Amino acid sequence: MRPKLHFTPRTGWTNDPNGLFFDGEVYHLFAQHNPDATVWGPMHWLHATSPDLLRWTERGISLFPNELGTMFSGSMVRDPANTAGFGANAYVAMFTQHGAAQTQSLAYSADGHHFTCYPGNPVVENPGIADFRDPKVFWDVARKRWAMALAAHDRIRFYASPDLKRWTNTGEWVMEDIRSYGDVLECPDLFELSGDGLTAWVLTISVGAPGVLGGGKVWYLLGAYDGETFRPFKNEKPRRLDAGPDDYAGVTFNGLAERVYVGWAANPAYADKVPDTDGYRGQMTLPRRLSLVKTAAGPRVAAMPVLSDAVVENISDGYALPDAPFALRLIAEDGFRADFENDSGERLAFGLDEQGVWLDRRSAGAKGFSETFDRLSFVRAERLRSGPADVLAALDGGILELYVDGGLICMTMLAFPSAAYSRLRVEGNVANLSPKAR
Repeated sequence: MRPKLHFTPRTGWTNDPNGLFFDGEVYHLFAQHNPDATVWGPMHWLHATSPDLLRWTERGISLFPNELGTMFSGSMVRDPANTAGFGANAYVAMFTQHGAAQTQSLAYSADGHHFTCYPGNPVVENPGIADFRDPKVFWDVARKRWAMALAAHDRIRFYASPDLKRWTNTGEWVMEDIRSYGDVLECPDLFELSGDGLTAWVLTISVGAPGVLGGGKVWYLLGAYDGETFRPFKNEKPRRLDAGPDDYAGVTFNGLAERVYVGWAANPAYADKVPDTDGYRGQMTLPRRLSLVKTAAGPRVAAMPVLSDAVVENISDGYALPDAPFALRLIAEDGFRADFENDSGERLAFGLDEQGVWLDRRSAGAKGFSETFDRLSFVRAERLRSGPADVLAALDGGILELYVDGGLICMTMLAFPSAAYSRLRVEGNVANLSPKAR
């Protein structure tokens, strides 16, 4: 059941995506990685590349723990003007080092594969707090300087720098009601987004949370960024970027004109407890193109998967599923139910009713290894649009990703069947039912 389109490590543990970057020809993905076990441990940066965001080749470990600590999450940029002095067009990674305290460090590379840690690390010292991590760095075009968003327990701090080495704290956004969402902020991202004639700055945050709150989730807010700090629009509240149980720590690529997001397809409340059947744990979501969309309730972020064009086949209830990743697109006039089944009687289901879109893994395969996993086995999201629902369901091994109404609803769910799902069963008023086999 190892997925084929979702990046997985050959062996060991993987969590947060790091250093996402497009260099004009190749997509680079780094990830938190423990090479010695299938549970969280001493963090390294594992490297993978792709020509198309769908076929990933593992390149080995790029960053190893050193005297300053292990290598926590961060981001990567290219420095065409050699502001840092590491060479024109050098790849520069900025990341948290977890040692006696969490501090921010740099490493640089001429080829994007082999990195040297900057001898002047750390470049941002810890101000005296336990949680101080996950820098997302970008070039502030309007002000011609580097900018950074950094998680600091219950707030996101913003910084500016002329050279990636000297950083000045310019402002912060505080999540005043963090206890309603979880206990700590992680993996921020800040970027400008457009669509439907709208433009806004988007702040995404991952909020670590105990199982009683459903584990960690990714949220976003819309607002303005003035080069100093982010200010949410009036009455703006955090909204889920993915309404399923299994997306966390997601960030977007640098180096692209469009905004493409990748998350860790897992929930930190039970990621180390899920079945380990092939010597690894952890996988990424499909990459997703983000856009800003008008709705009756106001502007929202929509997410749609990066999937290649393929031959479309007409199918019907009882269709034998291909032995490969595929996506089903269907138009639902009203309520429906769809089940992916196998010969063991296991079924992974999704559908639509008057209360919204739902996912159901209660009979999909292994369970009982985590109370939180079991409790989150049925999830639902309310639609923001009326009328027929445009549904795209992508199944890759034991990962189901659902995109509804052009990505206004996005949901990720893991399942652990004893054998591959081999049939599709559909009930309800559904038109244009077809798979796009990869």
